[in-house]
Amino acid sequence: MAVTLPHLTVAGAADYVGGESFIVLPALTVQGFGGPTIQLPMFTVAGVGYTGEVGSGRITLPALEVAGAGQNAIQLPKLTVTGVGRTGDLTGSATIELPLLTVDGAGYQHQIGTASITLPMLRIIGAASTALPAADTTAGAAGTGTGKQFVAGEALVLNLKNSAATTYTNFGFNSFATLNGVMLAANAAGIFALAGESDNGTGIDATVRLGVTEFGDSRMKRVPRAYVGYRTNGECVLRVSVDEGEWFEYALEDRDVEGIHATRVKVGKGLKGRYWQAEVANVEGATLDLDSLELVPVVLSRRIA
Repeated sequence: MAVTLPHLTVAGAADYVGGESFIVLPALTVQGFGGPTIQLPMFTVAGVGYTGEVGSGRITLPALEVAGAGQNAIQLPKLTVTGVGRTGDLTGSATIELPLLTVDGAGYQHQIGTASITLPMLRIIGAASTALPAADTTAGAAGTGTGKQFVAGEALVLNLKNSAATTYTNFGFNSFATLNGVMLAANAAGIFALAGESDNGTGIDATVRLGVTEFGDSRMKRVPRAYVGYRTNGECVLRVSVDEGEWFEYALEDRDVEGIHATRVKVGKGLKGRYWQAEVANVEGATLDLDSLELVPVVLSRRIA
């Protein structure tokens, strides 16, 4: 049992302000024993907007419901939306709204059934016939730029797993590749291997800085000690700052231990504040693998100094 909708094409030009064209498919319900299938058609929506006008196009797919025993399949179509803006300071929109999908089936003894929903490949294409103004990247200019200016050799990297951002300096590369397990980076000066313990013979200064924290409490705190888990072949230091003030530096104790290990750092007794920040840095290009950094706070009774 199958329901197959036809190939649909909508093309039009908006010749008045606020023109709109749209396709609304009906609600579909299929119920039966065996392999009911709903296959939606390929959609193409194309429109042209003219000077001084705003147009929009919309495809709204129907609510789909499949109930039955055996194999059930809903396959949505390939969707393509294209739009062209001619001239002028115009704003246009194109919208694809996928439907509410419901798959319900019953299984019987000694039988195997499957139900699947396959979403389509989506393509949205737009073109403007006039050049857009250059973005204003002035730091702090609300609504006019990124709020962040990058200097030469600075790179911003986003961890896609946890959305954490990392800034690299002296990292002026424009492309990367991996060859035989080695990460390669390229720029106008050539190709470089991102490996080894130096930057082309120069020691690398490394710093890992954590964000500002109040430890989940609005009261003042002291931090008498900190624990650092790390690996190094030389010397490293811990730095702490209170209420975004001066940084205070403490050497990590050399425990003469090879491999990753933990050490304790005693923080100055005179430091107290609501907000704390910490960082770990290497000394003279020593290697640094940081596993953990724990500040142990003592909460005071006062909320302000």
